[in-house]
Amino acid sequence: SSVELGNSTELRFNTWNREGIAAVRQYDANRIVMIVSGYWQAWNYTCNYLTLPSNHGYRVIVAFHYYVPVDFTHQGLPDFHPIGVPWGMSEAEKQQMRDRLDLIQTTWAGIPISCTEFGVGLTGTPQQQADLASYRKTWLRVFSNKCKQLGFGYAAYTMVGANETDVFALYNTTDHTWNGPYVNEIK
Repeated sequence: SSVELGNSTELRFNTWNREGIAAVRQYDANRIVMIVSGYWQAWNYTCNYLTLPSNHGYRVIVAFHYYVPVDFTHQGLPDFHPIGVPWGMSEAEKQQMRDRLDLIQTTWAGIPISCTEFGVGLTGTPQQQADLASYRKTWLRVFSNKCKQLGFGYAAYTMVGANETDVFALYNTTDHTWNGPYVNEIK
């Protein structure tokens, strides 16, 4: 089981990680524990602010979330950006994602790493969704392929929107079917 603590300062997360590991080790010295950073476990906070507790015993997994660039991954969601933002049209955009994942690997060399949340929102009208489908597939493919190459664990996130639709849409909770074209990109 796991608990996502949400948004907090980096210092508090580092303290909670150290205290949590100590509490777990009292009962199970071999239990693997996921450690997380602040700011919703954002990849850059994981690289820049997370510290490995001295009591980790190498039985930890560094966990992070990846939704970059947010104007693409969260377009159309309340409090975010308008629909119609493309991604992956240039090799530079794809390489920037790969470089960020490489940085996570370099920062935490020797420690297992897992992206416990990633995805690209699927909102808007059916036509808007169709217009963005190839960009969404490209983002999912580039991300999951790099995670596989680096040996990262990864788990896609499905968020149910205000109108009870699956915003990240890998699984349709209404008709209980997988969204094959997107699922195929992350296999």
